[in-house]
Amino acid sequence: MNTGNSSIMRFFHLKLNIFLILSFLIFGFLFWHFAKEMLIVEKDGLYVGQVNLYGDLVLHLSFINKFLESGKILPDSPIFAQSKINYPIFADFTTAQIAKLTSVDFALFITTFLTGLLVIYVARIFILNFIKSEKVVFLTLLIFFLNGGFGFIYFFQDYANSQKSITDFLFSMPNEYTDIKEKGYWWINSFLAYFLPQRGFLFAFPITLTILALLYTGFKKNKSYLIIIAGLLSGVLPLVHAHSLFLIFLVSLIYFPLSVMFSKEPERKNIIISWAIFAALTALLSIPIIKTISQDTNPLHFIRLDPGWTSKENIILFWGKNLGIFAPILTVALVWVYKNNKKLFSLYLPFAAIFIISNIFVFQPWEFDNSKLLIYWYFASSIIVAYFMYEFFFSEGLVHKTLGVVLIFFMVFASFLDIFRTFTPVTSYQIFSKEDIAIANSVKFLTNKNGTFVTAPIQNHPIPALSGRSTLVGYHGWLWTHGIDYTNRAQDVKKIYAGENFENLISKYRISYVTVGPHETNDFTINQKNLANYPRIILSQNWSLYDVSNIWANGNGQN
Repeated sequence: MNTGNSSIMRFFHLKLNIFLILSFLIFGFLFWHFAKEMLIVEKDGLYVGQVNLYGDLVLHLSFINKFLESGKILPDSPIFAQSKINYPIFADFTTAQIAKLTSVDFALFITTFLTGLLVIYVARIFILNFIKSEKVVFLTLLIFFLNGGFGFIYFFQDYANSQKSITDFLFSMPNEYTDIKEKGYWWINSFLAYFLPQRGFLFAFPITLTILALLYTGFKKNKSYLIIIAGLLSGVLPLVHAHSLFLIFLVSLIYFPLSVMFSKEPERKNIIISWAIFAALTALLSIPIIKTISQDTNPLHFIRLDPGWTSKENIILFWGKNLGIFAPILTVALVWVYKNNKKLFSLYLPFAAIFIISNIFVFQPWEFDNSKLLIYWYFASSIIVAYFMYEFFFSEGLVHKTLGVVLIFFMVFASFLDIFRTFTPVTSYQIFSKEDIAIANSVKFLTNKNGTFVTAPIQNHPIPALSGRSTLVGYHGWLWTHGIDYTNRAQDVKKIYAGENFENLISKYRISYVTVGPHETNDFTINQKNLANYPRIILSQNWSLYDVSNIWANGNGQN
């Protein structure tokens, strides 16, 4: 077996070989492809090239444009005005700084592509700490980036029902085959569910792997400075991705007693001190950051018992079909690794525990967000499976190699279909029209950038998303997943549009503008007679703003 440890110098030295080239060529190309599809500017509006971006990217645009327009490092929330931003700011703040010099679409492209390359590079270094083989690195990345289960079965069903040629069907596939929630398929391709829509995770993944690698090398070689660097990086993770900090906490909580228990007596004291330094640095940095950006003072109250993650069926059947052939191979691989490489097996144990914990408890309002922990378990599991596949199949004769290729094919086929689908026209989704862009530009030009707006709480409203302005209550789905209680404000917004207790509510929230557009007309009963008492700003034939700031700005309740 070709196992061992890497030095930090691997960060600065690349020994080129065919599998190293393939890792960057194939997966780097995919990051480039997805990066250019992040935000597509067309004559008739703005588009995205993947369905999960339809919702998530609009949220990120809200934060990016808020940073651009406000000029602040910590503005108020664009989707819950006059409150803390309640979201890790690093990815969107960084994108906004690049957008100042270029454009938002280019900034999204370049940050996604370059950070994607960094993901590949850091993942490679991480794996080489434990298994010195570029072939295992490539296999790990292939399995990880093309994760999938047995959803490809529905590909054949859809094709049989389509009455199309195979070529026509491939370029017009009606479904994704890792994301079929109505049939219980929730383990979505890692590009499409994590690295693209969840921009915080894109940045956090290489940082988290770096922290884990620093801890491993620091404890192995008794290098305190590596532990300190790991603590500093871990401490700033709340700015990047909260679940990644929680992942570090869980891994540390599990591995700390193991490292102490199995250490030799002379080393035990130093190990305890090193863990204490790491924990102290992490806490000293992370706690003030969390208090600064988060509205919730006690995120632990979201934790609840909810066995089965998102499954509505037998948990073994659920994971069996979501992981596909990966599941039995992982089981066999763990037995094989236990017999042949107990050290690697012990390093995997915290991730196995995270899988179990994430299938018993939910740590945030939406149960699906446990996937932000499970994706790290899957990466660690991909290393185990790739290591086993290489040693047991690809290091043997032609028959073994052929069987290995077949097994890998069935592991990645569902994801291959989903990724191929993103190269076809069926995955182009319009998020904003030409009129939406014009409305947002008018709002930028005609209104106070610090003003609070009342708008309909829809997902793709142009004012909070494109103008850099804050709405009193944004899309309810986002607010719920972020743990924000929006119900009182939502009721007050209805009253404002109905003209009930109007001036008191405007004064209470210090609202500057009431929006009346197609979305508001559809969602609310609007008292136009009441709004006619206030200055009207006509944005277009279908859009108007009513400036109600004088109600509270005069300080006497009069307009």
